[in-house]
Amino acid sequence: METSALSFAHPVWLHALWLLPLGAALFWWAEQRRRVLIGKIVAPNLRAVLAGNTSAPRRWFRAACVLGALGLLAVTLSGPRLGYDTLEVPHKGRDVIIAMDVSRSMLATDVSPTRLQRAKLLAEDLISELEGDRLGLVAFAGSAFLQAPLTLDHGAVLAAIDELDTDLIPKGGTNLAAAIRTCEEAFGKAEGFSRAIIIISDGEELDADGLAAAKQAAAGGIRIFTVGVGSEEGSEIPLGPGEFVRDPAGKVVQSRLDAARMSEIAETTGGFYVPLDDNAARQLASNGIGQMQEVEMSASASRRPIERYQWPLAGAIALLVLQAL
Repeated sequence: METSALSFAHPVWLHALWLLPLGAALFWWAEQRRRVLIGKIVAPNLRAVLAGNTSAPRRWFRAACVLGALGLLAVTLSGPRLGYDTLEVPHKGRDVIIAMDVSRSMLATDVSPTRLQRAKLLAEDLISELEGDRLGLVAFAGSAFLQAPLTLDHGAVLAAIDELDTDLIPKGGTNLAAAIRTCEEAFGKAEGFSRAIIIISDGEELDADGLAAAKQAAAGGIRIFTVGVGSEEGSEIPLGPGEFVRDPAGKVVQSRLDAARMSEIAETTGGFYVPLDDNAARQLASNGIGQMQEVEMSASASRRPIERYQWPLAGAIALLVLQAL
C-alpha cells in the first residue's frame, strides 16, 4: 500500500463546515435570549429553586456534540481518501497494437475530411470493439515510435490517438517495416497466439522491407491486419492554401492507396486486408481479432484510493450518542 496526502472525492461538501460558526453563534444568541426571558417571569431568588437541575455547561457541551457531529457528517459526505492500494485482476485476452500512419500523404482528402482524421475515427471505433484486450499505439512515417505502451487503460490509448498529427515524426515517407519492428519490440518476449498488429495506412511504402518484416513477425506468432486508407484514384497532398507536395520535377504528387502491398503484408502473417469503411472496425474485431485465441495474461494492476469515510462517520455517531447520554 502506498501512502499519500489526504484528498476528497466530493470536496464541495466541505463548504458546509462554514455553517458551524453560524450554528454556534445562534446557540449563544438563544442562550442569552433565554436568560432575558426567564428574568422577566422568574424572580432572581427563585431561579435556583425552579431551575436547579439545569446546567449551562451541559447545554453547551450537548450543543458542541451536535455541531461536531454535523461537521463530521459533512466530512463524511465529502469522501475523504488517504493512501492507495493496488487491485490485481487476472484476465484473459489478447495483445493488440494499432500502428497508425502519420506521414504527410495522410493529409490527402480523397477520404473526407482527410485520411488521417478518418483513420483516427476508425481506431476509436476499433478500441470500443476490443473491450477486454490490452492495446497499444505506434505512430509511424519514415520512422516509428511507441506512442502508447500496451495497457488495459483504453482511455490512455484514445488520448494518444487524439494527439496524432503529421508533424509528429520529422522523417517523411511511409516505413511499414519500421512500424512492424517497433510493434514487435513493444510486445516484448511474450509468446503465444494472442498478439496482433493492426496497420492503418495508405500503403505508399518507399522500400520493400515491409514484406520481410511481416514474415519475421509471422515467424514470431504475430498476425497482422491492414486497413487501407485512401482511394486508388488518389489525391494531391496539401501543404497549405493552394499549395501541394511536388516531385523534384515540380509536378504535383498524386498519392494513391496501395491496396496490393497492404494485402500482401497481411496475408503473409495469416491476417487480412480491409478497406476503410463503416464496417471495417467491426470486421476486424469479429472476423480478425475475435477469432484469435485468448490466453491467460498477467494480472493487471489497478491503483485506487482508499476510502476513509468510516473515520468521520464513526466520530459523528459517537458524538450523537454522547449528546443523548
